[in-house]
Amino acid sequence: MSAQAASRCDSSPLYAGIVTISVIGLALNHLLVLVERRFSRWRA
Repeated sequence: MSAQAASRCDSSPLYAGIVTISVIGLALNHLLVLVERRFSRWRA
């Protein structure tokens, strides 16, 4: 998808892909923080 958009100089799908990957990364980070808090109560 991003290679086709880049070859057509269409930046909208590229930005959408970057935002999507960023949101997924933030969600995974938040999930891991919650798991860490759950399993390491002694640190809190």
